[in-house]
Amino acid sequence: MNKRSLLLIVLLAIVFLGVGYAVISNITLAVQGNATIAVDDSNFSVKFDEASSFTYDKTGAPTNTIVKLNRSSDTLVSFSISNLSQAGDVVLITYPIKNVSETLDAELETPVVNFTNSEYFTVTATLSSSDLIKQTGTANLNVRVEVISTPIDDNVTTSGSISIIAKPKNWLKRIKIWYNKI
Repeated sequence: MNKRSLLLIVLLAIVFLGVGYAVISNITLAVQGNATIAVDDSNFSVKFDEASSFTYDKTGAPTNTIVKLNRSSDTLVSFSISNLSQAGDVVLITYPIKNVSETLDAELETPVVNFTNSEYFTVTATLSSSDLIKQTGTANLNVRVEVISTPIDDNVTTSGSISIIAKPKNWLKRIKIWYNKI
């Protein structure tokens, strides 16, 4: 074998070793997986606070009017008003609503009022400021009970309910949507 053939064989061996080394050293690593967030109702909690209050919205309201506020559970409160006497007598009741959630906002729907005897009473319910309660924040449900007609013959009563639906809202998702719009 001559020198030229030997040199060609050595050069070819170096080229093939280099290519072979490169092919062997290129390895693709991959990671696959998934993650799931489980819905947990305990992450969302909205309740009536214990600090309910009432006032009369009329100068000279009857001194014998009795207002009783009761908190049966975190989500059920009630009131009882007795001895209202004439048209124009008004009792205003404030129920603080607290969002106990640490990671979710609470969106409150418009209160639905369903009371009987609209000939003698007007019962309304409104939310203070916004319908959105941020995490650990508070809003007020303001209930107004007004006598609109003075009874003549017998005592008159109204009864009914007010319901509010609180929906969980993810504040981080809202920020992301807002950010993507700008």
